[in-house]
Amino acid sequence: DGLGCRVRAAGSGREALELLRDSCPGAVLLDLKMPGMDGLEVLREIRRLHPALPVVLMTAYGEVGWQEAAAALGVRQYLLKPFSLSDVRQVVHALLEGAEAGDFREEIESGRRTNL
Repeated sequence: DGLGCRVRAAGSGREALELLRDSCPGAVLLDLKMPGMDGLEVLREIRRLHPALPVVLMTAYGEVGWQEAAAALGVRQYLLKPFSLSDVRQVVHALLEGAEAGDFREEIESGRRTNL
């Protein structure tokens, strides 16, 4: 992908948490809707394990309540489905480089990526 990232995937929230108990990645891309645990449940546990770990929520859902809960748990960006691989690369690059989300104002205003 050109970013030099090692990607680890999990099929469920519980599996993701198992991976996170053993290591702390540079960032997490977390789906809001998953089998077993929902994304907010997983996010709460991520915060317990790694309080400062950057997390980007991915969702196809437009409910408002989860955005407020996610923001309270430190999430500042989410990706709305469908999104492109380019969108993911830009978000990950920004997180790993420590860039502010505001650096991507054009993409945010396009509705593909949003700040919380």
